[in-house]
Amino acid sequence: MAARRQNPADLLREYTIVELEQIADKFHGRLGEKFGIPVDIDLLLENTEGVDLDIWPGLAANHELLGMAGINPDTDILYVYIDDELADRSASMRRYRMTVAEELAHILIHRPAIEAVKTVIDFKLIQNHQKWHLYERNAKRLAAALLMPASFILGDARKLYSKMIKSLPNLHKYSNPDAIKKIIASLLAERYLVSVESMRYRLKEWPINVFDKIDQAMKNQFDFLE
Repeated sequence: MAARRQNPADLLREYTIVELEQIADKFHGRLGEKFGIPVDIDLLLENTEGVDLDIWPGLAANHELLGMAGINPDTDILYVYIDDELADRSASMRRYRMTVAEELAHILIHRPAIEAVKTVIDFKLIQNHQKWHLYERNAKRLAAALLMPASFILGDARKLYSKMIKSLPNLHKYSNPDAIKKIIASLLAERYLVSVESMRYRLKEWPINVFDKIDQAMKNQFDFLE
């Protein structure tokens, strides 16, 4: 009887939210003076040792994947592969950026398994692991932290909130927190080049908690966020 092939995902572990935020902060620091908003995710990838970016024609059409990470067996270099159509469509820039960020996140925290990926079949074997949904959730959270740095998001949200509140008539300043949240999420999504949905989710998360801060500030009729 043939031995069961070990799933490379058996080598992985889960990460805490604190760990993921710390990893993102560390990698932002690698850019030094080149760091800016929106985060240059391609440059961040290029500054990751032993990792490169490449376009894969037909990755989505043939394998139903917008992106994947794996090792090139000819060079022993880890690659983030992106579907060619996703990379070429300017209208999909925000989706492209999140896809690159997620695949880079997998490399940063799941490298032992990603180094075992040499084909699409290997990649899909990992995705079939019983705990993959947990590992995938970690990668998505890290991707969000890479594209939407917590301290910068909070700082920008504070400025936007104060500016908006001070511009409203006294009668309406604190009457509609949902509208304020919607506008701030939209403006920040534009600034950080991410989807509004991704930004709204990020604004609810620790350590940012902007939506909670807005609720509290408007309840107390403050023109600033704590």
